[in-house]
Amino acid sequence: MSFNAQASLRQLQASDPATTVWVNANAGSGKTHVLVDRVIRLMLGGTDPSRIMCLTFTKAAAAEMANRLFERLSTWIVIDDGQLTGLLAKLDVNNPHATTLERARQLFTRALETPGGLKIQTIHAFCERLLQLFPVEAGIVPHFTTLDERQAKETLQQARDAVLSRAQADEAADFGIALGDIASRLQADAFYALLNTLLAKRSSLHGSFDPETGLMSTEALLRHQLGLAPGVTAETVRATCTADAARYGELVAALATGTKAEGERAAEIRNVLRDAGSNLFSLEKILLTVEREPRKTVANKPTMQRFPWIEDFIKADQKRLCDALGRLGDLDCIAATLSALRLAGAIVSEYEAVKRRQGCYDFDDLIIKTSELLQERPDAAWVLYKLDGGIEHLLVDEAQDTSPAQWDIIRALTDEFFAGEGRHGSKSRTVFVVGDRKQSIYSFQ
Repeated sequence: MSFNAQASLRQLQASDPATTVWVNANAGSGKTHVLVDRVIRLMLGGTDPSRIMCLTFTKAAAAEMANRLFERLSTWIVIDDGQLTGLLAKLDVNNPHATTLERARQLFTRALETPGGLKIQTIHAFCERLLQLFPVEAGIVPHFTTLDERQAKETLQQARDAVLSRAQADEAADFGIALGDIASRLQADAFYALLNTLLAKRSSLHGSFDPETGLMSTEALLRHQLGLAPGVTAETVRATCTADAARYGELVAALATGTKAEGERAAEIRNVLRDAGSNLFSLEKILLTVEREPRKTVANKPTMQRFPWIEDFIKADQKRLCDALGRLGDLDCIAATLSALRLAGAIVSEYEAVKRRQGCYDFDDLIIKTSELLQERPDAAWVLYKLDGGIEHLLVDEAQDTSPAQWDIIRALTDEFFAGEGRHGSKSRTVFVVGDRKQSIYSFQ
């Protein structure tokens, strides 16, 4: 069998309306064509167009899908029976009866006259419609409006500017302290880039923005990942790095018997111990390089031969100091992260307050609210029951760009296909998913 014949057979198998299929295919392999084929075969088989739902990620993809479907169905009206028979054969409809040909020619009109139009839409459009139908069950503002990307960005920037202004005016407030901490670490461009990154991921980070439980959970998670016990602080780390003053006194005496450079190093150690006390951090320049790597040697070879204990003693303190500096760096990283989250959280809270006052939601809200409605709200089972009666076949395009939160929505919808009457009913219920991870433009999700 030739390659083209194999490809056509696989496309025919994938578009089989009686099976649930997941398709992973490369660019140009006919993914959208197969999806349209499947919709047409479902309609040819008698499925009401209103009970077919196609979800995709972008408006452009939804429009492309709808255009292809209507373009193909519209040609069936004007071609002769022989041509139509040939096209139906490509859909595995062989030797069609006259009634089948007539039904095929009626599909264009049926699709056009479907109440509310064919359900070929972005997942955001589906969520918006669902929330408008069930605002009370979702616990949201009825008759809400949806901010487009430009409006959402402008509103978020206004919220950011308002919070930063308040933080500058009240440096003692939590987010004022957070602003001072972050500003001391970053230049202006990097500061705004960090904030914009956090705000762009606010739907994924919303649990971490809570000023109490969210930040505490985040700190606990970071400490666990970095191997820091809850009670470890900068003070406790520094307290474990005392230096053996007596042993360093012996090191000073040993170095004093060596070269001029060793004598200078001995004087430096003596001065540090006198001025800063017995602490390894004060001896960092002696023990470590500028890059904070252990120095290969503190004493010259002849001195090391006369005093062999020096090597093990210095290596042990170098390791203690490096470990302590690493823990301090981890603690500083956690502190910076919490400051960034605290500041971003204050901005998100202001952004949410503005949206509540205006009675509007953004695209992230649509996903979050719908996911909560279908999985967590008390009326979730009733809402799913109402939806379950209206959807028999779900087709998902651009699966590679579907986020985990969006998959939660799809999973909630399709679980009903395989439970209760959805599983044991007389009608076939199927799921069709198509995508290509190499074409992902939203891999961050």
